[in-house]
Amino acid sequence: MKHHENGKKPLKPRIRAAFSFHNVPKCFGAAGYVGPNQPKPDFFSPEWPMVRLMSVVPKARGHGVGQALLDECINRAKRDSTTLIALHRTPIMEAAQYLYQRAGFAVVRNLPDMFGVPYVLMTRLF
Repeated sequence: MKHHENGKKPLKPRIRAAFSFHNVPKCFGAAGYVGPNQPKPDFFSPEWPMVRLMSVVPKARGHGVGQALLDECINRAKRDSTTLIALHRTPIMEAAQYLYQRAGFAVVRNLPDMFGVPYVLMTRLF
């Protein structure tokens, strides 16, 4: 297995692309994009691309970092010629909940609890 220049192993193959919004030397946030027909949890249709593990450091919240990361995922989904993008979230993710709603995501359905935490499936159509 090849290692990156920094000596670390690459991301797991199920995450097709990962990127971060940063200003060297600090990283302010990161998100994963899993493209269409890539392995993903069963509650996502295989052809749906998805946003995965989006995170913004607390000091950077409210400065557009999350929006920039989400926009990049949306742009990648459009580039992949899909008609929607999906994600799942918990009620604990209050800031993300508003970000996703403002970006046009809507709740599709409630998902089974994972480790006692409720989740919902959200999609945004293009």
